[in-house]
Amino acid sequence: MRAWFVSRGTKLDTLRATHVLAAYRDRQIQKLLPYCDEVTLPAGTVIAREGDSCLQFVVVMRGRLVATEARAASRTLAAGDSFGWDAMWERRPNSATVIVDAEARLLVMGHAQFRALKAVANS
Repeated sequence: MRAWFVSRGTKLDTLRATHVLAAYRDRQIQKLLPYCDEVTLPAGTVIAREGDSCLQFVVVMRGRLVATEARAASRTLAAGDSFGWDAMWERRPNSATVIVDAEARLLVMGHAQFRALKAVANS
């Protein structure tokens, strides 16, 4: 089911398909839309560096990212996958270095935008 939502390519469909937002109702997810910036980045762009402060929550709409951790195998992030959720909530450093592997269209929330999640979670 996730592939169908993400293939439609809208912000709402992408957020709805994201695992970390699975518990949110559609009404709550719709309230998040104004807080998501949509960006397209070329291959080779570094999104996050392991150990640096986490500055953003990222959701992949299209394309592919590779997340590499010093003590774990690399993993690929594709449409509907996200990075930075736990680190943003807990204000921890990035758990991996994340690089765009194939041109990617992303939804991004910085710290100020991410705080809106708390308000939405309680509504």
